[in-house]
Amino acid sequence: MSGERLWGIEQELSSSQLQITVNANILQIEGTSGEGLQASFVFTVNFTPAIAQIALRGRAKIQGEREEITKILQETNMQKPPPAPLVQAVVNVCLAESVLLAKEGRIILSGGSIALK
Repeated sequence: MSGERLWGIEQELSSSQLQITVNANILQIEGTSGEGLQASFVFTVNFTPAIAQIALRGRAKIQGEREEITKILQETNMQKPPPAPLVQAVVNVCLAESVLLAKEGRIILSGGSIALK
């Protein structure tokens, strides 16, 4: 997990100039020693202009009925996209963590403008 402010402390930025790009990638889904799977992921938030960047990497634990687990693994081996509930769960958790990192990095959205403190 990392977050970095790249914009100067005294610089002002209008929210109309700001673009935020969010990207989530499930890199690999594999079996674990127990029952279930794990999925490695990368989640990034980039700002244009480059005021900050946030990157989260990790592993999501996948549990469920044996048939569901087998189906996910088979579909992964056939190069099918990861299940939507898995992607949504990763995005939800990462968005929350990104907000916390943004606050910690003093990237504060307020009243139509961006304040970097």
